Amino acid sequence: MSLPARVATLVVAFLAVVAGVLWVVFDIIGPQPTLENYAPYAKNGAVDITLMTAPQTTVSNKPDWVSYFIKNPATGQFDHTTYFAVPANTKVNVTILGYDGCTPLRNPVWGRVTGVVGDVENVSYFNKGQTSSPQAVSTFDSWANCSVQHTFAIPNLGINVPVASPPTVEENNNLCTTSPCVGNDDDSGTAPHSVVTFSFTTPKTAGTFRWQCFIPCGGGYLDGNGGPMGTPGYMMGQMEVEA
Repeated sequence: MSLPARVATLVVAFLAVVAGVLWVVFDIIGPQPTLENYAPYAKNGAVDITLMTAPQTTVSNKPDWVSYFIKNPATGQFDHTTYFAVPANTKVNVTILGYDGCTPLRNPVWGRVTGVVGDVENVSYFNKGQTSSPQAVSTFDSWANCSVQHTFAIPNLGINVPVASPPTVEENNNLCTTSPCVGNDDDSGTAPHSVVTFSFTTPKTAGTFRWQCFIPCGGGYLDGNGGPMGTPGYMMGQMEVEA
């Protein structure tokens, strides 16, 4: 093969690789998630934010992975995003509505509540129209019982919060089927789910902090760490702290 032919072949191969990468970025992963800005809603040194876990993503033609959703503070609707902004030096009161089923943790360290007020989370369960009384929990043993579905962790702040799952086999077999799991046609928030609440204080200075789930949520991927676990907008997100 002549030198010009070789060069042309290499150029074509390179452009094919670039096209493949761009297709993955824009068609599969998509653009960066939208940012839910809670900063303007802070009052008296505190702000309330609400997230949701769902067993699938049915809001787009993107992969039908397990996912987090975040409540839009302006509209009250749950958006498919994992990016949010909060003010610096502010108490953040978090509510997570957990609609997914249980999965054992790979490491018992992730079963401990850390980095939040009192190192505890308050957990209640909703099933068949009834909500249990909240219970303060500091540690989960996800191998002893069906207790954890995902985690909310901000490693740089030492925060780890296991998201409790519906505790029975019956409930885990009757999970939400259309996401988001509140306000849709088939579930309307009535599917079995947990309600997890906790609080933490943001740093005094502005910054960007990655947060993610540490349960291996990426079934079919090496070590369960690919797919949704490694994709912003699904089980991995970003907290913007604004000065």
